[in-house]
Amino acid sequence: MEEKDNPLMCMDFNPDGSMFATAGNDRLVRLYDDNMKTMVHVMKPGLKHPGHANRVFALCFHKTLPILASGGWDNTVQFYDIRSNTVSGSIYGPHICGDSIDFKDNELLTGSWGTKDQIQVWDIRTHKLLRTVEWEKGDKNPPSTYVYASQFSKDNNSHLFGVGCSNNNVVRLFDETMDDIPIMTSGYLEKACYTIDFSHNGKLFAFGSGDGNVRIVNISNSNKDKK
Repeated sequence: MEEKDNPLMCMDFNPDGSMFATAGNDRLVRLYDDNMKTMVHVMKPGLKHPGHANRVFALCFHKTLPILASGGWDNTVQFYDIRSNTVSGSIYGPHICGDSIDFKDNELLTGSWGTKDQIQVWDIRTHKLLRTVEWEKGDKNPPSTYVYASQFSKDNNSHLFGVGCSNNNVVRLFDETMDDIPIMTSGYLEKACYTIDFSHNGKLFAFGSGDGNVRIVNISNSNKDKK
């Protein structure tokens, strides 16, 4: 399979693995049937939502709903209805430069490459901002944090999410039940963190950086011993 003259920046499989989506330089989101190994749809703009105006860096299928989201350089996140293959909504604000959007229930986590409002959580039903997570809570002059990766824990009972960034080159785990306070901060990395991932049981957390290393963290279930 080839998308001629369209360097791809991201892709994602739907939960049952029957289809996947791709996106990149030409700003279009395409759906493929994995069994047939063929492209089946190009997601169409809606009447009120024209789609992306710049390259796309992130794609994410919802785990239970027929929804796909994409984020890119145009400071928007687009939502697609897979049943009608059209853009069904959008939010303005997040400047997405990596794999930094993720669904959990009725929420969408976004990590922006910018100097403010880098970590935000949105309501996917209303497309409204629920909250902005401070990188340094209470610090009036926090260090500039350019987020490349963010993800919710895959454990349905967990309230953790992870964020990886450049500039200060660290990775953090936040806990939603603790007023979004970080429970783990990595040591300073030689290069930026570009990707993070939770294991499906939520007990392991991995992150990869530009220094060529992948690091794996054991996440304790004990409130007294979080590592």
